[in-house]
Amino acid sequence: TEFSNLLKPVTEAELKERQSQKTPSLETGYIIDGDELVFPTGALHFITAPTSHGKTTMLINLALRTAEKYKDKEVYLFSYEEERDSVLMKALNTYIGKDISKNNRKSIQGYFAGSAQYIETASRGAFELAKDKFFKELIDTKRLNINYVNYNSETLIEAIRYIHKNAKPVVILIDYVQLLNLPQGKYKTYSRQEELKGIGLDLKDLAVETGLPIIMGAQFNRTVINHFNLQATNIGEAGDIERVANVILGLWNNDFEPGGTDTDKKEISKNNINIKGTIYSKILKSRNGRVGREQILPYNGNAGVIGNTDSGSPSGLSFK
Repeated sequence: TEFSNLLKPVTEAELKERQSQKTPSLETGYIIDGDELVFPTGALHFITAPTSHGKTTMLINLALRTAEKYKDKEVYLFSYEEERDSVLMKALNTYIGKDISKNNRKSIQGYFAGSAQYIETASRGAFELAKDKFFKELIDTKRLNINYVNYNSETLIEAIRYIHKNAKPVVILIDYVQLLNLPQGKYKTYSRQEELKGIGLDLKDLAVETGLPIIMGAQFNRTVINHFNLQATNIGEAGDIERVANVILGLWNNDFEPGGTDTDKKEISKNNINIKGTIYSKILKSRNGRVGREQILPYNGNAGVIGNTDSGSPSGLSFK
């Protein structure tokens, strides 16, 4: 019976019905070289950056943007790197979207530890209002769900299946791929690259099965020392990610000085892509769009906000 379906031609009516029921791509509001950054549903995507260059920050910004846009759906962010409270406070910081002290994260952590003294006096009222709104509208309603997990890949897949069946997810975000492992004791002959290749294939199949966009963070290897090194083949330990990915977005935090040859540095400066207080972004792969698109995005590291160049507000976030 299964194989007999291979002999049946696709009818126009069936094609129209399936396409009419298909969920549109996930919209982010970010504009990359004139085109909106979208993540097709039923596919696996990656946000890639060197260490400390904005991978987690971008995932948090995407989570907040998505939760705001799709108010009747739920966003799920799985962190393998930081414990839940830390990611939650980072998300609150980004939600507030402005400087409330010289060190926002320390001030917010101090507040929940019982002291508001580190928050500037003039900002305390606005902070309280934004904090209450954040919990009331996003956390309490389950529109934004943040969890720290150490699941192996098979358990993570089962967890996402459970969420898909019992909740209303619009996107799954995972931070980050190099921290995932296959079940202990299985696939003992696998190299680390083969292990991550298998995990990537399993998650791609899961995205197809559930129809969800799954967006994962990934780190570049140490060869990425400037903007010109942002290439999908330079993703650490997992070159085969390029094959399973639908969209790969590369990031470089311009608060870091680029390395490389003097020629590279002069070319980067000439192209004006190393402006302080910004993040350089580049589409490294897109099955349905233009590869190589670049954009300089405004970045407030203290507030954890990656903004947009087409927005009238400093943060570029619609909930501001």
